Amino acid sequence: MRKIDNFIRRRNLIKLANYFKQRKKLKAKFDMYDFTDWHHMLKDTCGTVGCAVGHGPYAGIPKSNQTWVEYSQNFVENSYSSAFQFLFGGAWRRHDNTKIGVVRRIAYYLTHGVPKDFKYPDKKFVKLYRGYENLAFLKNKNI
Repeated sequence: MRKIDNFIRRRNLIKLANYFKQRKKLKAKFDMYDFTDWHHMLKDTCGTVGCAVGHGPYAGIPKSNQTWVEYSQNFVENSYSSAFQFLFGGAWRRHDNTKIGVVRRIAYYLTHGVPKDFKYPDKKFVKLYRGYENLAFLKNKNI
């Protein structure tokens, strides 16, 4: 697998946020809990329900012959990290299962990193990142 630097990860996160922010209708169903189904682990797109990472190929972030866990390294270094859980954790399904929630978490993360007291998705963090979808760097069309 190729090495991905943090500049590319940042650019990919902005692309993903812009995809969710600008599209009224997504190209596949969205749910923070459904990463993919096992029959589609190596496919580029599957047409089934997908979490935020699963929408990456639709946002213009190519996926080759990778599992979705490997593909998630386009956004964060480790899919078991607190950054991954803050941005994409399936438990957000209970607290903020929305595409605008993903946009807000990405914008918050790119500005501040993972909140210091973050251990797992919780409704208290929804208030923390509310309003972050309007940050200027998300409006940059050249990314």
